[in-house]
Amino acid sequence: MNEKRNSETDDTAIVESRVSLTSVPESHTFESETGSSAETEKSALALPTLLQKSVELTLRIETRDDLAGFVVFSKEDAEKLSLKENCYVELYDSAVGKSGVIKARIDDELSIGWILIDQNLYDVYKFESESLRVRIFKQEPYAADKVTLSISSLNGEVFKLVNEFRQDSSSLKEFLKDYVVKKGLVIKWVERNAIIKIIEILPKVSADEEAVILDFTKPRVLAIIPEGGIECNAILLMDISKSMIARDLEVTNIKPALDEIRRTFRTMKVDAFLKDFKEGSYVKRRSGAALAGLLFLNEKVKRGLDETVGIITFADEAEIMKFENKPYINSNLRSKGIADKFADLLLDNVEDKSGVSTNMASAIDKSQIILKQLPILKRRNPLLIILLTDGFDTSKRVREAVANTLAGKKNVILYSVGIGPYVNKRELQEISALCGGEVFLPNNLEELSAWYQKLARDLAIQLDEANQ
Repeated sequence: MNEKRNSETDDTAIVESRVSLTSVPESHTFESETGSSAETEKSALALPTLLQKSVELTLRIETRDDLAGFVVFSKEDAEKLSLKENCYVELYDSAVGKSGVIKARIDDELSIGWILIDQNLYDVYKFESESLRVRIFKQEPYAADKVTLSISSLNGEVFKLVNEFRQDSSSLKEFLKDYVVKKGLVIKWVERNAIIKIIEILPKVSADEEAVILDFTKPRVLAIIPEGGIECNAILLMDISKSMIARDLEVTNIKPALDEIRRTFRTMKVDAFLKDFKEGSYVKRRSGAALAGLLFLNEKVKRGLDETVGIITFADEAEIMKFENKPYINSNLRSKGIADKFADLLLDNVEDKSGVSTNMASAIDKSQIILKQLPILKRRNPLLIILLTDGFDTSKRVREAVANTLAGKKNVILYSVGIGPYVNKRELQEISALCGGEVFLPNNLEELSAWYQKLARDLAIQLDEANQ
């Protein structure tokens, strides 16, 4: 907006900037601005439900970058609306038919007939006019179960910034607590050199006029994704216990994923493996795990970053998959043949080996060996650990292992995947929560494959606000 001003603007300049704007009525009802009852009905129908049959104000606006999610009213206009501090108001731009809900403040010094509105919210609601129609929002705002943010840094140190929020989310909570959140909302936090974007709200909101807020009394509301090409090392922990041979993973809608694998890994073993994945059929759980591992590596190769991927299989004991005498492979491959050899080795380890128990603790312990053998500079990068299982920990010490070896490392994120009907969901939730991850319980092979592909591209970190 041309009339935008900063906090240093003096009162004289403010007055001068307002003179050029078209005057609008200070207060009106629908009846007062239309000439007949028919026209009144037509005007009301054109508005969102929440603005119908209500006394309102039409106020001129100025946008500001420093309002932290608020719209600010003069004392006199607040009294006309019976508006109290920190209540919610709905704004409507009749020129473009857009409405939005924002939290309100009152400023005794603000001139009558004007409001100050947060620039970020003005943009996300797609307002265009120099005046907006305003009334009190009488419904209760909806508290989201989960909101995913992307975080980028103005100085390029994005994972350092993410780690700061991860170690202490209180400042992030304080900054966001008054915003009405909407997908696509972009907020610049200058003091922290951060740009925050709302990329997902769950459950999804369908109505444009729905007001969604952040309720930090709910557990684990925020998840954050570092924006940009951040190198992220990974270790895949794969259950190969006897129960993983159960053939109950349904094959649905995965042809694009199979084609991706065929383009990257061209070996006879891979080709024979993929022939088992016929639409509508059922495959072994361990075959689904192997497919997910191939898709994960494929996504890492496509990213073109110098990332590492390690594989640990576990049953009675855990075993690190060695490749060219290293416990990992670099995704920035030197030749096509290296990828093919690694794919064949993965299938040998996941498809052809087995055991009786489900020793998750041993797998967690072995992940430390891989971490210590990474090049020193790579140890500073984020490390994503994904544990896939169809059962419960027979060692009875996986939570202890995670707490003692991983929970204290600020760059480690642990996700758990449970397949089959006998997964100990609570156990997986507990160990994932210790390291900023979550539990995923796919219903079929399509969901499992898509999830691994997405996580290879986008590292999501769950903030445990309830503990802070």
